[in-house]
Amino acid sequence: MVAAAGILWGTIGIQVQTLLNYHLSVQAIVLWRMIFAVLILFPFIFFTKREILKVDLRGIAYFSLIGICSQFFFNVLYFSAIQKTTVATAVTLLYTAPIFIAIMARIFYKELFTPFKIVALFLCIGGCFFAATGGSMDTLKLNLPGVLMGVGAGFTFALLTILSKAIINKYHQLTIIAYSIGFGLLFYLPFTHPLEIFQMGLALEAWLLLGTIGLIATVIAYGFYITGLS
Repeated sequence: MVAAAGILWGTIGIQVQTLLNYHLSVQAIVLWRMIFAVLILFPFIFFTKREILKVDLRGIAYFSLIGICSQFFFNVLYFSAIQKTTVATAVTLLYTAPIFIAIMARIFYKELFTPFKIVALFLCIGGCFFAATGGSMDTLKLNLPGVLMGVGAGFTFALLTILSKAIINKYHQLTIIAYSIGFGLLFYLPFTHPLEIFQMGLALEAWLLLGTIGLIATVIAYGFYITGLS
């Protein structure tokens, strides 16, 4: 499940780069990714499993944190890293996430650093580097803002795992995904101009790409990932 999520997320870089070529801003791409995801998720849950929409105050607190950290900040940082560096660079930096996960799991869940886990971390980072670059440093484009944003994306993505783990046994996977994206959207809206995109005369292909990111690389990918965690 987690591997399937990784494959679907792997398509984001190329899609975002294509959307940037349509002169869409990073902010607009982030916004409409979340809008499409919310428009798909909540009606689907309401008509199929509406009982899982019930949450308590503790759940709301966790969903808010996940929304701010792993939706709002993650999307902005990752897409900005793609814009300021290259897709290969941003993907490589994103895969610092397992390091942050291992450190935070040790702090918050008292999970031990085992030799197997340490080797797995190095294999993960090395494998990602070779997959993204073909082993050539020439494909990487490094600048300080882009690198910091890429590492920040890795950290905020790691928070998704750490925060979700605390509530995964209480809430349905779709509940976690829907509310975290919903809260991420609510926190992001005040900083954006959602109607501005309609003045651009955006091509149908761009709208289809936005919808694809919202459905496949967000709803389905997060569904696989959270299910894998459980």
